[in-house]
Amino acid sequence: MKVICDLSVSAAGHRRRESWSPGHLFRNGEKGVWFDPSDLACLFLSAAGEEVVGQSGTPVGRMQGKSGGALHATQTGFARPTYCVTAASGHRNLVSVSEPRFADLSNGSGVMDAAIAMPGFVTSIEVPGGISGTRNAYLADSIAPETEHTLSCFLAMDDGGAPVPGADFSIAIGNVAAGGGWGVPVEIGQGIWRVSRTLTSSVGNLQNTGVLKTADHSSRGFRVSGFQVERASVMTPYQHARSAFDLREAGVPTLSALDFDGVDDCLLTGTLDLGYTDQVTVIAGIVKHSNPSMRGTVVNFSDNGYRSFGLEVPMPGSSETRWLHAGASSLRAIKHGYDVDARAVMTGLSDLAAPLLAFRQNGVLIQIDRSATGGGPFKSGALGIGDYVSPTGRRLHGRLFGLIVIDRLLTSQELARVETWMSMKTGVPL
Repeated sequence: MKVICDLSVSAAGHRRRESWSPGHLFRNGEKGVWFDPSDLACLFLSAAGEEVVGQSGTPVGRMQGKSGGALHATQTGFARPTYCVTAASGHRNLVSVSEPRFADLSNGSGVMDAAIAMPGFVTSIEVPGGISGTRNAYLADSIAPETEHTLSCFLAMDDGGAPVPGADFSIAIGNVAAGGGWGVPVEIGQGIWRVSRTLTSSVGNLQNTGVLKTADHSSRGFRVSGFQVERASVMTPYQHARSAFDLREAGVPTLSALDFDGVDDCLLTGTLDLGYTDQVTVIAGIVKHSNPSMRGTVVNFSDNGYRSFGLEVPMPGSSETRWLHAGASSLRAIKHGYDVDARAVMTGLSDLAAPLLAFRQNGVLIQIDRSATGGGPFKSGALGIGDYVSPTGRRLHGRLFGLIVIDRLLTSQELARVETWMSMKTGVPL
């Protein structure tokens, strides 16, 4: 018998392969949440969802869930996290705004120098030459002390020539100790140069970070913009800090997140009923900005009582991450070291009945704990994002790039897919 395959246009169409997303995890009616701050259509200014968030620096009162259920994260008060964007290359520039602001600039005597056009920058400051004494242009950010910082900025000399470090200008970083060396000025084009100096900080916070001034004997003036301060011994590519919530780098993709201030920001979902299951999987893309003495909560289910779970960065009294669950009678936790300002994809798996408590970071299994906790199931309650549901006051100081909570243990294949997806949202290579 001869079999002929019909490859004509009128033949049955080939099924198009659908790209994978976390929505696939909820296809069979699974309960939980999927939050994605990069989807601006899901972010709203108010808890009622009346106005879509359109730009960085905007408070978020409602984050729409994408799991197919009716669970959304809201905040009715003023304690809302802030929508932000950051370069996928990491947050190296430590100043909050890299283009000068008039409120942060003076000639050392409280007198503002004049703004003047400079190619490629919205704002730049003119530092005149041929004056007695110094004329300063500085950013007023306060940065925690480090062993070494490199400060850089862009200069355009008024006479069109190359800048001479030490003769035409000097750079300081707050209350610096002696030492440090100049980097070779790098010509950018259009008469603009990028200059840098690496300095060692002294004890205490670094005030007036980014001081750039004319020397006493200078006869040349210049325009200055594009400040960058980084924890490094060499100058790296410029990151444009438009605000504390908007950091970009030319040629580098941006990432979206919700910024939690560690003071009062939080979101709360409606009731998630997990009273039928002993299992849960949590995947979060995060970065922490500090280690508060209490704790920083990424997500908490219901409270700190029995039949609950939580992910903390950090845990109380330590810089470590903690993934924990509590069964009907006791609590178990897994701890792991986690550095400030390091982005990470964190995965917690819990089975109260098996029992099983497992923690993964950036796709790598960290630890498994099979100690009994009295069994489950979990209970019914809300999810707290950025704080405990109860008691409050355990607030995250950091950023959330995405969050998934689902009412079962994911398979190894599902874990690989969802962690890869979250790594792209967080800018973490797996």
